[in-house]
Amino acid sequence: MVDLLIVVVPLAVVALLLWAALRYLVRTWVDYRVRIAVLESMDRRSDLLTEPGGAGGDVLPQSAPSSDGRIDFLVTGIALGVIGSCCALIGWNLRVGQLAVGMYLGGIFCLCVGFLLGLAGLLVRRMRAPRRSAN
Repeated sequence: MVDLLIVVVPLAVVALLLWAALRYLVRTWVDYRVRIAVLESMDRRSDLLTEPGGAGGDVLPQSAPSSDGRIDFLVTGIALGVIGSCCALIGWNLRVGQLAVGMYLGGIFCLCVGFLLGLAGLLVRRMRAPRRSAN
């Protein structure tokens, strides 16, 4: 029974982390596609646009950017990578015993998950950045 718990709990944690990362990436992709669709529709119907400072210029006030409870996966990935590196180095220096093996393998696992989350965070930042035109 204990062996089953040793396997099931880490797999559940990994599954939840992957689910959160995929959910975040899908949400970001949908936000991006909606933003592009709105811009394309505004481009097609330019009569809906007003000049800056015109009659409808101050209808929508400028809002400060908010986090909306979103997680920054780049920062989380970097933090996990640092924690994983420290644990792997401590496990490597202990050399003998169950604690050393646990620290080393846990550190390597944490480092790998941190690397993947960091890559996902970079991808999300790239998707959210405004496009620069070549003109």
